[in-house]
Amino acid sequence: MTNTQQQFTPEDVLSYFGGLEMLVATLGLADATPAMQMKVVDKFMRLVFKRLLLRIPKENGRLLVQVIDGEDGDELLALLKENIPDFEERFKEEVVSAIAEFNS
Repeated sequence: MTNTQQQFTPEDVLSYFGGLEMLVATLGLADATPAMQMKVVDKFMRLVFKRLLLRIPKENGRLLVQVIDGEDGDELLALLKENIPDFEERFKEEVVSAIAEFNS
């Protein structure tokens, strides 16, 4: 992912996971139907973002609630990047941790 001014797409999120096929394989979903794969992948990505939200300082909680209520992914991503030091590294940590929990 590059500039916070660019639109953030699902493909950008999946790139952190190594692409859709890699995430599906990592989660052990290769034999599931495509519809089931997408359902699990969507829930998994939401879990990762929820874990990242816990890293937002409390003083930004009010803004965070506004962004979440508006369901604007671009605003949420911008807020995460602005308020989580080394966001990309923290994102990768949460992915690794969530995958480990998912597979345990």
